[in-house]
This record gives sequence, structure tokens and C-alpha cells, in this order.
Amino acid sequence: MSAFKKLIILVGLRKLKDTILTEVERMPIIVGSTMDPDMGPGIRLWRQEGEVNILRRHIGKRFGDLPTCVDERLTGLSSAELEKLSPRLFDASSFDELFGL
Repeated sequence: MSAFKKLIILVGLRKLKDTILTEVERMPIIVGSTMDPDMGPGIRLWRQEGEVNILRRHIGKRFGDLPTCVDERLTGLSSAELEKLSPRLFDASSFDELFGL
């Protein structure tokens, strides 16, 4: 059982819900995959979507409107593939060159 789930159970048993909610409102908490393995996949997905959105804007600025096939290709890439793609944006002169085709 993850630490986060144990904390939720403990909060319920000790009737600390109101105290915890007050503390959460007063202090920003960032839950990362290291704190709660159950949250990891969601956080990775949000990060990947953010990476795609940033690359989409940069590619659009460099080459103009993105064709649907390019947008679909970006959406299908993993985070590791997106990281490899981003530096190529500086030197690529076409979509084919950008994607290494």
C-alpha cells in the first residue's frame, strides 16, 4: 500500500479531515510519482501532453500550420521520443527532417 493511501486512512481514523483540508489550502503540495506510485502514470501523461503542446507551438511557429498527419505523429510519440525530437527543431528545414525521415 502506498504512503499516500496510508495517509488517507490515517486521516480518516483520526478524524483529521478538516485539519488536512485547511493545511492543503494554506500550503501548496506537489504530489510526484516518488511520493505516490499510484499517481505516477497520471503525472507522466500530463507531462507528456504538456511536452506535445509546447512542441506543437514551436513547430507551428517555425513551419506554419501543422498538417493533421504531423499533429497525429506528435501525439503518438513517447516522452523519450519527444525529448529526442525537440533539439532537431533548431536545424530541421522540413517536417521530414524534423522527424528523421
